[in-house]
Amino acid sequence: MLKERDFEAENRQFRIDIQRFGWLNVLAELTDLDKAISSFRQGQGSKKGDFCPHHDSKSGTKFRLQKTAEEDGSGYCYVCRQRWDGFGHIMAAQRCDFGDACRLIKELIYDADGQPKIYKGTPEADSRRTPEVKKVPQGPSKADIKMHEKVMANNKALWDSSVPLENPEAALGRMYFEHRSIFNYASLGGNVRFNPRAEYTLMVPTETKPEKMQEYHKHVDYLRTHPYYDREWETPDGDIVFYMGYHPCLVFLMRNPDDFQPRTIQRIYLSQEGKKIEFDGMFDMTAKKRMPASPLWSAAGSAVLIDPPGSPVIGVAEGPETALAVRGCLDIPMHCCVDAYGLEQYLCVGGTYVVIIFVDKDRSRTGELAAEKLAERLRAEHVEVILAHPPLDLPDDAKSVDWQDAVEQLGSSAFNDTLSNWERLI
Repeated sequence: MLKERDFEAENRQFRIDIQRFGWLNVLAELTDLDKAISSFRQGQGSKKGDFCPHHDSKSGTKFRLQKTAEEDGSGYCYVCRQRWDGFGHIMAAQRCDFGDACRLIKELIYDADGQPKIYKGTPEADSRRTPEVKKVPQGPSKADIKMHEKVMANNKALWDSSVPLENPEAALGRMYFEHRSIFNYASLGGNVRFNPRAEYTLMVPTETKPEKMQEYHKHVDYLRTHPYYDREWETPDGDIVFYMGYHPCLVFLMRNPDDFQPRTIQRIYLSQEGKKIEFDGMFDMTAKKRMPASPLWSAAGSAVLIDPPGSPVIGVAEGPETALAVRGCLDIPMHCCVDAYGLEQYLCVGGTYVVIIFVDKDRSRTGELAAEKLAERLRAEHVEVILAHPPLDLPDDAKSVDWQDAVEQLGSSAFNDTLSNWERLI
């Protein structure tokens, strides 16, 4: 009789062997986090920022390894406002799933006989300090539990202080959709609420490069003289946090499609006219802001699940406006990923065989690149993918056009035969 495998014990041993090899050494071989690794200090984390493997590098060097990186490879991005462990960084850097990430690590840390190797890398890699072996944590750290409780409390407070769209107090929220000629916002159901008074803060990372100092000071001066400015404070790393007061906003509940559990909240801040608040386009500021995710529950892959996950055909889009416009014309099950980063990370669950990605056409190509990356990953998972681009040219004075614009201008004729008859794809 074959002895039953103890997968839990194998998993524990695998993580012990990673620590013996050194999580920093693993990340040095399988990611491009050179700055974060070389500036890592025990008990402190990375002293220098690096390009985040989870989003477009144009957003700057705002990723740092955390002080627990020796134990789990963890890092945090101040753009994504999320924390991942070492497996997550490798999955993002290598564009692979969890199983392939484990395979890559095993090929690195074990020899041909399956025995753990002691790290012997290149001279450059050997110059990096190999972390000493520590006891494998038996559960989440106290710091992670404390952060989890804080994040969940803040998210709950924001949601509980919000009202459903049909509430008389949510007139600005309804007005926002109606300004875009969208009237089927009731389709969002319990996934969206309106908050009449939500805090808006943003952080300007410290800058030391001489060629960037002029731009940095312009950004800081712009915020200090902005009508929304209230106060500011400096973080231990020298970054400046600006508190820009209270504003009405729409709050969208983002769930994990696999277990349907809430993961985080996306906010869209509104003006008193029911439109997105606006800032000078030369600065990295937006009306859309995602709440932090718990370090214990990753928000990667989550979306606003307008329709139940697992339908044979699912349409996905970045913004809720696009998703509602498409759904209103085609009556197709839709999921909203809220932004390009969310689109790239979208999680497709069992039961779905075709995903139609309704692509935003941006001058920066951010939306198109995110859609292409998602399509590549889903096809590797044996999901059929259709990339649907809006049949509109990008105006000279516009940053982007999307399917909501196409529906507003062309109606149902914006969709070709394949999209109009999506049920046949089943």
